[in-house]
Amino acid sequence: MIALGTAIYSHLTGGTALVALLANGTASVHNSLGKGSPPYVVYRFSADTNEIVYPGETRTFVVDIQAIATDGYVATQIGDAIDNRMKTDIGAVSGFGLFRQERDSGIEYQEVTDGATYWHDGGRFRITLNDRV
Repeated sequence: MIALGTAIYSHLTGGTALVALLANGTASVHNSLGKGSPPYVVYRFSADTNEIVYPGETRTFVVDIQAIATDGYVATQIGDAIDNRMKTDIGAVSGFGLFRQERDSGIEYQEVTDGATYWHDGGRFRITLNDRV
């Protein structure tokens, strides 16, 4: 959903404590795939469900939001900043009202690509919207 992706991007890049930890203090927040040099944040939609409840609709999205860095400590710092930022209301989502926002679980792992180790740290968030704005 484009409107929710826009709201998440705006919310994450609006967090000065989070942005200060990213590559050169820039708003290095990307949908699905990271770009440029780490550290950066990637968010991706991993699931969604619809519930039609007369007279409206409720949609629940599962969104993975994680830091990717070449240093485990930096990834953990950014992961903590993501969690802190997501404890606050993501704000307006065009066409929907925010019904519920919660952290579902944590994400933490390492991957080795072309001899470099990338550390991932963040969380899986469940965001429920309704069309009764």
